[in-house]
Amino acid sequence: MRAEVTAVILCDDVRKEITGKDILIGVYSGTINVPAYPVVVPASLWIELEPDAAGTILFRVRMESPSGNPPVEINTNIEVIEKSTAVFVVTGVPLSLERDGEIVVSVAVGSEPMRTVKRKKVQRAPFMQAGVQPRAN
Repeated sequence: MRAEVTAVILCDDVRKEITGKDILIGVYSGTINVPAYPVVVPASLWIELEPDAAGTILFRVRMESPSGNPPVEINTNIEVIEKSTAVFVVTGVPLSLERDGEIVVSVAVGSEPMRTVKRKKVQRAPFMQAGVQPRAN
């Protein structure tokens, strides 16, 4: 059985509404700027899949940080009830960052090899206080 990954969103948290909708909190929409190293950021993944049939999918996810720490790896079976969009969510990963670089998310379905589906740049950058303008010298 195959499934295509159609979307991967890296955020702080994913919650479920009473209506069944997912709430994505703190979506990283560009470069992840941190004030200093080392820092631990909350990492969650919202992954959308398009399976080719109903059944069981062996799904693997790997998240690597630029720090060279061992990657976070998840291996699981996803039960697909009908051939339609499925969502796989990973929450609560404390990702340790110690230097500039990239967070790399890779996935594999079944016995296929891991492939990169998301890269997120991480850099140390000063934060501006809201409403404060930099002064010219």
